[in-house]
Amino acid sequence: MPADRFVTVSSSNKDLVVQTMLDLVDNDGWNKSSDVIFGYGYSYLSTLWSDLEGYGFNVVTFYPNSYDGIVQVVGDIETITGANHSISSQMTYVKDFIAQTLVDEGITNQSQKAKALYVSYSNNMMWLANNGSVTADFITFAGGFNVAENPDKDPVRYSTDMSAILLLEPGFVLLDGYYPGTAEEFKASIGSDDMTVYKLNKSWNSYCPDATEGLWAVACLFYPDYFEGELPVDAGDTVNNGGNNTMIYAAVGIVVIVVAVAAVLLTRRKD
Repeated sequence: MPADRFVTVSSSNKDLVVQTMLDLVDNDGWNKSSDVIFGYGYSYLSTLWSDLEGYGFNVVTFYPNSYDGIVQVVGDIETITGANHSISSQMTYVKDFIAQTLVDEGITNQSQKAKALYVSYSNNMMWLANNGSVTADFITFAGGFNVAENPDKDPVRYSTDMSAILLLEPGFVLLDGYYPGTAEEFKASIGSDDMTVYKLNKSWNSYCPDATEGLWAVACLFYPDYFEGELPVDAGDTVNNGGNNTMIYAAVGIVVIVVAVAAVLLTRRKD
């Protein structure tokens, strides 16, 4: 897609974005009645979206904080772009497949579940995922028990250190994909051979269909006897099994990824 189809967004260039959109309309490059702006729902961008809506633009914003929220975003984009719902349906199916398999195998009690936590870094600090995040959902929906969940802490994440992680005694540590080192280096720094450290791919913890690959990878990590190989496919889904969804997947994925890095994607509805 050519670069002139994108407008970079920051907290200081609201007027430029609005003017660019108005110029597109004047030059017949934008139809306000049918074209759509996808925008990331950061609070600092709310004024921009309001201004654009005031000029009659169709704006769709999102800021999901859960796996199901990502599925909803993908489904909304499929609807707006005129695609079938093959990708959002697949994302839901994988989650349900994992859950049903664990029930069938009798893994239903907390004591039977894999003990895990998620570690991220920002502002030179180490953080643990509590709940209300995509990565916390990875643990839960993959059949694990989040040993870092703590109702007395910030509901999304809270700061930590290596000693606190050791005290939680996780069997698995899911490491943020943006951690500058390797999983092996992190394990060496924590000084324990009793846990498996697994570094996630960067795209898995993002607002795109790759989140399903992340969920499946974590399930395979926790329960290799029950989950392995490629993503499961619903044998009864004639829509998803009747053709190649690669291009649909790529299109939806690009839309979500681009918005996640704070750009405005200029997209036309499918006629």
